Amino acid sequence: MLNRETICALTTALTFIAGCTPATRPGTEVQQNRFSPPPAATVTRTTPQSLAMKEHLARSEQASVASGHMRTDTAPRDARFTRTDLIDNFMAVALFDETNNPNGGARRAEAPLRRWEQPVRFGIYFGEDVPLDQQREDLTNIRGFASQVARATRHPVTVSNTNANFHVLVLNEHERRTWHNQLRRILPDLPVQLVRAILHLPRHKQCQMLAWDPTGSGTFTQAIALVRAEHPNLTRLSCFHEELAQGMGLPNDSPDARPSIFNDDEEFGLLTRHDEYLLRILYDPRLRPGMRARQARPIVENIVSGLNPDRRI
Repeated sequence: MLNRETICALTTALTFIAGCTPATRPGTEVQQNRFSPPPAATVTRTTPQSLAMKEHLARSEQASVASGHMRTDTAPRDARFTRTDLIDNFMAVALFDETNNPNGGARRAEAPLRRWEQPVRFGIYFGEDVPLDQQREDLTNIRGFASQVARATRHPVTVSNTNANFHVLVLNEHERRTWHNQLRRILPDLPVQLVRAILHLPRHKQCQMLAWDPTGSGTFTQAIALVRAEHPNLTRLSCFHEELAQGMGLPNDSPDARPSIFNDDEEFGLLTRHDEYLLRILYDPRLRPGMRARQARPIVENIVSGLNPDRRI
């Protein structure tokens, strides 16, 4: 089973974000996007650290799939859901955060509704030692995912090599540890604490996402996702799906969400029809960023009353 980490850096949780003005604000071209794979003459290398990580992650995926996890069916007959399920699961995933308890364990804390108001533009950054065929596969998969999310949300979501605001880093172990300068070029004003949180990924963490709104209004303006390049194909694709979907504004997991990637049990590895409906609800114009659960629930109930869970979105 995977161990992913999502960090929503909101003004209420990380006060040093408040008042931060990233140099790569919307409208500023990001020149560092390595959007196209390098020429075929580029030679990749594998360090002992990266090779060890790759072997470890391959064993992890094999064990997960063998135990019935990481399913790729998106509308399973054995996991039907109702309108009531959609309402309850949306409230749990979109309007609550899981926070660490100082005494150990985790607890749920109510959070405002968060989403993007501006178009979302995924910028993809590959480490130099990521193989070319893997880069091409990842670009194809992320483009397909962006189209899927755009269809579900009815919100502009694209992959772009200019004006990126959702930065996706695909790095090997040795590259990640030395990527500070490149990250600084992408977001020059990123606080050092967040640089460390992004790049110093513990061994047991598979991928990580960080998103923030500098005004505390519930409107995301920047996000970063880090995915280990050593992942085998299915796990890497699963990381893209979960981290980028959570970065759209569905940051929490719920043990009751099924079939869903927003569940710590990792039964499903890819965005499901259930999850597409959660995204559709989140970006319905009747909801507004910053809403609290008490305000949002009757609106969510009204939205869901017009949905048909048995129909493809």
